[in-house]
Amino acid sequence: MRVLRAALVLIVVMIAAVWAYAQLTSDDTTSQTFGDGLRTFPTSASTKVRLSPDATRLAFVQDGALSIVRIRDGAILTRAGKNVVDAAWMPDGSRVLIDEGPIPTGQVAVINSSGRVAGVANLKPSIAFGNGAGLAVNDDGTRAAAIAVSRDAIGGQAHNDLAIIDLQSGAVRIYSTPDQDEDTPVFVDDETVAVSSTGASVGASPTPRLHVVTIATGKVDDRGAIEGGPFVTTPAAEVVVSRAGVDDSLRLVALDLTTGTERVLADLAPNRQPLAVDSRTTRMVVRVSEDGGDGRITVDPIT
Repeated sequence: MRVLRAALVLIVVMIAAVWAYAQLTSDDTTSQTFGDGLRTFPTSASTKVRLSPDATRLAFVQDGALSIVRIRDGAILTRAGKNVVDAAWMPDGSRVLIDEGPIPTGQVAVINSSGRVAGVANLKPSIAFGNGAGLAVNDDGTRAAAIAVSRDAIGGQAHNDLAIIDLQSGAVRIYSTPDQDEDTPVFVDDETVAVSSTGASVGASPTPRLHVVTIATGKVDDRGAIEGGPFVTTPAAEVVVSRAGVDDSLRLVALDLTTGTERVLADLAPNRQPLAVDSRTTRMVVRVSEDGGDGRITVDPIT
């Protein structure tokens, strides 16, 4: 009897282990688990979503607060801030750079995993970030690319310009473009930033274009029309953007800036909009539009 009882216990343990392994494998390979884990997290069209370097967490910016959410189950790990308008992951994946607005604070700050301020850079000169139009950090965490917002003295029309921030000294350089607006900066390398640009100087169409800016000189290279992004730069120096697809759908592509060639990463249905991509191009964050105007966030594998 004792031997039989021990055998039954062993069988139960083995079944539990197999089930747990299957669950872990499912978490790592299927989009359904990722999507289900985030269904209960409230988001809107204005919510900013930033994917962590290891693609296991999301930083959400909405209603002035930064929330760090675990993808696997949608658990909120950190909530901080009252006036946060944008965020970017630091390279170590354990801290987040934030900027605040719409009233200028004269600084940017780094938040650690507990939601506490781990460092501050006092900006020289001080710039405004408005409601946040993009923020990125280079690979060694020494520079940030942000969008500085200024207004005309007469009429108060807002202008969005790329700004590079030295995170050690706080020094700021603004790349002023009076007749166009930039957003969504992404570092290609330490000396180059890709942005989305719209305005009179990029044509009459409201469709944004991918511009690649050389930091030292301000030289701009136009890489054509895009529908979204840039989202990330791959280790091969490809910039990931979305282009127009068929019948109002979007196509996620990786653009090689050296050769100009593109590789297709994914074709998305018309109700799916990419929000973020990991640098290995293995996962993407997608906002799915549903009937009634509601939407939800999913994290899907890129196959």
